[in-house]
Amino acid sequence: MLLRRVSSKSLRRTQQSSSYLPSTPIISASTIVSSSNIFNKHENSDYKSYHQYTKHQSLPNPSAISSLFHVPSRSNSNDSTSQSSTPSPPENKGFWDGLIAKYGPQTTSAPMDYNRWNAVPFAVSTHLCLGACYAWSIFNEPLSRELGVVAASSQDWLLPQAVATFTGIIISQGLAMALFGKWVERVGARIAGVTGACLYGSGMLLGAAGVFTHQLPLLYLGYGAIAGCGMGIAYLPPVATLIRWFPDRRGLATGMAICGFGGGAVFIVSLKKMLLANNFKAPEYLGKASDVVTKRSETGSLMAQIGDKWSEVVQVTASEVSHISSTLQDGIYLVGTGSTGVAATMGTLGLGYLAITLTGGLMLKTPPPGWQPESMKVAASTDDGKPAAPPPVVRNVHVDDVMKTPQFWLMWTTFLSTATVGMGLMSCAKDVLGACLSSSPMVAAAGGTAAFAATYVQFLAMGNLGGRFIWASASDKLGRKNVFTIFTCVGAPLYFALPWIVSNAVGAESYAPLVLFYGSTIAIISFFGAGYSTVPAYESDIFGSKYIAAIHGRIMIASALSGITGPMIFTKLHDREEQKAIDDLATKVDPSAFMDKFGSPISELQRLYDAKAVNIPRLLELCPVDTIDPTPYLYDPAFRCMGVALGVGALANFAITPVDEKYYEKE
Repeated sequence: MLLRRVSSKSLRRTQQSSSYLPSTPIISASTIVSSSNIFNKHENSDYKSYHQYTKHQSLPNPSAISSLFHVPSRSNSNDSTSQSSTPSPPENKGFWDGLIAKYGPQTTSAPMDYNRWNAVPFAVSTHLCLGACYAWSIFNEPLSRELGVVAASSQDWLLPQAVATFTGIIISQGLAMALFGKWVERVGARIAGVTGACLYGSGMLLGAAGVFTHQLPLLYLGYGAIAGCGMGIAYLPPVATLIRWFPDRRGLATGMAICGFGGGAVFIVSLKKMLLANNFKAPEYLGKASDVVTKRSETGSLMAQIGDKWSEVVQVTASEVSHISSTLQDGIYLVGTGSTGVAATMGTLGLGYLAITLTGGLMLKTPPPGWQPESMKVAASTDDGKPAAPPPVVRNVHVDDVMKTPQFWLMWTTFLSTATVGMGLMSCAKDVLGACLSSSPMVAAAGGTAAFAATYVQFLAMGNLGGRFIWASASDKLGRKNVFTIFTCVGAPLYFALPWIVSNAVGAESYAPLVLFYGSTIAIISFFGAGYSTVPAYESDIFGSKYIAAIHGRIMIASALSGITGPMIFTKLHDREEQKAIDDLATKVDPSAFMDKFGSPISELQRLYDAKAVNIPRLLELCPVDTIDPTPYLYDPAFRCMGVALGVGALANFAITPVDEKYYEKE
């Protein structure tokens, strides 16, 4: 048989029936054997480099070498036609091929004596920055008055429009994880981490520019689409890497990585509040309402005459302006002359996130080929020092087959339920507390809902953080299916109980309803966070860990969907209830009093409501004194809907069983 020496440049990534061998001394045909079994000895073959095999060992066939750079194909290339008699000329490498050759997975392997705990800080710090988006609700209320600053103007964004930014980043994250999961495996932790960091940081900066110029599409593109895509790409390498560093404690591994994702909001809430306060600029004050000539425009906007020009203004009462700043006066303010500080805050945080995630992406190390933790080495021998029986073969479901299994869709549905109920609450947590406890005397005595709301977001973030670590670690003992049973079967009754808790908090001279509300929602959010940290280990238990990053990316499609369904359920049902409450209160208002206050007849109620001139507090001022404030009950339908969603998740989790033999990869 004619033997040739072939250049290493001729190796190609694609699975073809013929390839070239690396440049080596002349070898005999008998030494050219398949190395697929060699690579399969290690659970994480995608991260193994082939430089460890010396000239004294059998060289792998080209199709096995190509598995170093992408998720292995299941195609069989061992037929008699695989030998090509006339090789084609070598092709030039593309951009990604050259980048992978220089910085790919084969370059991130740590030394054999590397302490696996050194990988934890880089993984956790990256996830802390990525998880800061869960403190988004701090931005909701300022964004809804970005132009008016002290009150919403007619051109300001609505609350659902602000919440949609959070929806966008979650959708983009989930889709990026699903679409780029195999690409992340191919290029390795370093390239994926750096790419994700650059997209995440630059998306934040573009979003800040959108707020500054008041361009909602630019905010959606930057903070929503680009930053979300970067978040999804940068999310995967830390999780997959820690699972590979801790094969003996997968629940702990995912808990450490993903608790950082949930903990980001804990630390960022206080920083956001400080930056917003420092960057706040009060709008131009025109004077008391009685001293300024105003009129209503055809669209319902409040206008004031400044010189020979009519400009839009906002009017605030002393109680309304006190929630923003104690130094501001009640009266008339000129729209477009101040700043809530959101743009500067978002830009500052974007630069910080870019620096930290970029460092994490560059420094993260993967386990070297053949590495095992000491606990697994000890388990591999008996008490008398003799080798123990070999461990059972770990079987894997190929990523291309996983979506054909019913277990995938049952797990997907279970995760969707826990993600949806948490995503909805986290997207507007500050607004939920401000509404539900607005009539609580204990909240008013403690500084009002504004002070409580920001603290509440921080407590929810702590529940998110604690749940991700505690429940994921506990799942190593309790079992993944059992902990998801707890999430769904305990979370559903808690959601159903929230309307009752809120009704008891109204007018109650006790902290008990307040404690129950805090405790119930924090527990729900802990289950939400735990779902994210436990599901990768759940996937590994059911489908094997060989393709964990790509499989987890597909499961995270549920996270993208929850970013739509959760916030939409909360905002749409809230808006429906608010409209019903406005219409009901209007029937109790004297038409002449309405005309005096708003300068338009009560028949123009809808137009004034759309222009943000009419709201529930302003109508209550005109209603009889015994009128019940409907604000605390606006989220009751959303709470009940979330309880039903968790019930569906409980049924799906109960139905999960081991995968059928036919779906496992053939050894």
